[in-house]
Amino acid sequence: MFGKLTGNGDFLPSALRWLRRRGEAQQDEAVADPPEDGATAAEPVALPLAEPPPRAEDVPELRALVEANRGDARPRWQLGMALVAARKLNLALAHLEVAASQDPSLDEGELAEVRELQRAERLVRRYPRDSELRLALGRLYLGLDQGDAALAELEEAARLRPDLAPAHTLLGFEYAYRGRIGRAREHWGRARDLDPADEMSRTGLEAIQDGRDPLRAIWQAAAT
Repeated sequence: MFGKLTGNGDFLPSALRWLRRRGEAQQDEAVADPPEDGATAAEPVALPLAEPPPRAEDVPELRALVEANRGDARPRWQLGMALVAARKLNLALAHLEVAASQDPSLDEGELAEVRELQRAERLVRRYPRDSELRLALGRLYLGLDQGDAALAELEEAARLRPDLAPAHTLLGFEYAYRGRIGRAREHWGRARDLDPADEMSRTGLEAIQDGRDPLRAIWQAAAT
């Protein structure tokens, strides 16, 4: 259903993984916008849950766990993901590759995305005003649960090229998670105007209009 999102459908696996992880989440950290024009506030996100991703501050503890459990692939995988959050991609890839070789089931597509992220970061440093590269980098950050970095790149992509519909779609996605429904509506509305075939933005907007949670609606639409 959402293959139109980025032109080649490559966002969908990241989106589903993102939705599952974010369902756990920092719900207490998100501050929802007040309902506008008498609209009903969106209900809380209720998505399939997975353990939240490791954070940059978890690196020292995870390093100690890896040293104490060298034969266990899971702590090494978590260390790799924490190093992604710390933006130490060379070290992250080293640990993720070893962990995936020990237990391939740990990798749900993240290893390829981290490799792609490394390449995308290099290209953005070389061509900082390329909106498509900024969009690709934002998508990768989003799929790897790096919301602040994703938001910065997607905002920059939209600033560089205001008619870049997928940037607005993904900004709506991130703002909806943060509880900023007004901003989500704004970006999804812009995306829909630019690309009427954008199913994700349409689904999110319809859910907001009906007083439903837009992320839950997107999850349900993508899962059917």
